[in-house]
Amino acid sequence: MDQMTITAIIPVFNAENTLHRAVDSLLKQTRKPEEIILVDNNSSDGSLDIMTGYKEKYPNLINILTEKKPGANAARNAGIRIAKGVWIQLLDADDELMPEKLQHQTKMISTYPDADLIIAPAKVLSGIDYTFVKTIKTNPDFFIGLINSQMGITSSNLWRHSALTEIGNWDEIRTSSQEYFTMLEFVKKGKNIIIDTSLHTIVYEYPESVSKSKLPEREWSITRSKLIYFEKLQEFFKENSKTSMLPKMSEKIYQNLYAYLINHGPDQEGELKKFLNDHHQKLNPKLFVVTYLHQVYAEKVSNKKKFTKYFKFFYEAIKGLNRLYSSYQYLQSAR
Repeated sequence: MDQMTITAIIPVFNAENTLHRAVDSLLKQTRKPEEIILVDNNSSDGSLDIMTGYKEKYPNLINILTEKKPGANAARNAGIRIAKGVWIQLLDADDELMPEKLQHQTKMISTYPDADLIIAPAKVLSGIDYTFVKTIKTNPDFFIGLINSQMGITSSNLWRHSALTEIGNWDEIRTSSQEYFTMLEFVKKGKNIIIDTSLHTIVYEYPESVSKSKLPEREWSITRSKLIYFEKLQEFFKENSKTSMLPKMSEKIYQNLYAYLINHGPDQEGELKKFLNDHHQKLNPKLFVVTYLHQVYAEKVSNKKKFTKYFKFFYEAIKGLNRLYSSYQYLQSAR
């Protein structure tokens, strides 16, 4: 089999407004994938009609698959199980690849034929006005990259099919930080990871997704997932004598606990206390305050380009002092 064959897989759940952009970005590739699998994951809008239209137009390129188990990871795995390509390009239904993405990364494969994973940066734009939000970076130190989420994202990376299969594909229990659980398994298995510094992937951020992530139950789910991931990473460092990484890991755990408490208080008291008992040896006042200030600046200061941001930041920081103090008291009592 040609070692360059690529299967692109798109999980689709109610994506009628963005699916054209994702699929068209694959069709516009200067080096097209050999196969595109669209996985309908319980869509109730017009997504299936759009998928059917693409299938009718490109019958030899596009396949439609149905996965009833909810969740993007289940849909990805359904596509991976039937994929014919040696390499897997995963793409969410609201992502976009630049035209030369696959051509560029297949050239890298020809240079590094033993690669199992190519990690690459991505640009995040507002889904409303397409303004720049941030860049998701890569780090040449994979251990630091795993800690700081600097190993690209699902769609900017290119995954060897056999390597994914060896680790059991995507963990269907995970609802956030999925790619980092997966990449940790790649590192554990000693897979060959190559860094691509070129930016060929765009992801879009929408107000509704941001607002939903700030709901207490949703944010706790995200926080819990991060904490579990950091626990696994911490164990990996211990098992592999990477003790120099442990202070950074503890700081990350504290930051996530502090951020959730500052935003919502002890709403999930049982689980929160367990994490505190497992990890919280003593309160780190400096890190606690720094985390608070970072949260204020990131979430309360909307226009960061204007000079008035400093006044807004100071005002919001003062306004939230009661919230800060109540979280501090809780942490003191949980010690």
